[in-house]
Amino acid sequence: MTRNAAWLVVITALLFASGGSLAADRLKEVISRSGPQGETAVVVEDEPAAVSKAGYSGAAWRIGMFIPDRILDAVDIVSFGVGLGDGFDVNVHVTSFLHAPAVGTYKSLNFINWRYNRDLSIVFIEENEVGVGPLIMYKSEFFGMGTGWREGARKDYGKVGVVRLSDEMYQEKFRDPWAIGAAAGPVLLLTPRVEVDVHPVEIADFVVGILTLGFVDLRHDDWGRR
Repeated sequence: MTRNAAWLVVITALLFASGGSLAADRLKEVISRSGPQGETAVVVEDEPAAVSKAGYSGAAWRIGMFIPDRILDAVDIVSFGVGLGDGFDVNVHVTSFLHAPAVGTYKSLNFINWRYNRDLSIVFIEENEVGVGPLIMYKSEFFGMGTGWREGARKDYGKVGVVRLSDEMYQEKFRDPWAIGAAAGPVLLLTPRVEVDVHPVEIADFVVGILTLGFVDLRHDDWGRR
């Protein structure tokens, strides 16, 4: 073996021993050095990529998070808010496309709040709304602090007309357009206001997650897949 070929073998061994990018990325790198005339050139190619330590860690993380993710999926099924305020509010809805009816003008401080999209927060709400069926008119202002308020402490929404999935409130995942629920109160100053929603999409996410052992995540919210 010539001196050049010997150096080539040493360098290649060091690359694979250090976990270099040749094996990881399955690069087809061909390195050759010509020997003396009549001697066959030395050619070194990469071996098939092995499963990395990161791959093993990812699989272990997904398996370890299976139960916690299913618990979180179950908790996502029901959202609620409890607060104190003044004004009045009655809202019964079977999805956002069927109000029966929605009417209210109120201010409320929701001090216990588990909202759609895993928003654990304290929220001050000022809302005026009238709606029946798919027709709605509302102007809503929310001031909040919590897990769902990473992009700012204030959210403003308004709508006059037919409810659409393209409405800003649904595009930002602030409310679930498919939720079934109700809200009521208050009538007098500083009386309780309660809102409760059940989320069919979250029920489907929970069931599918169990049946597929976590390999299918409809809501893309499993920690095991991050």
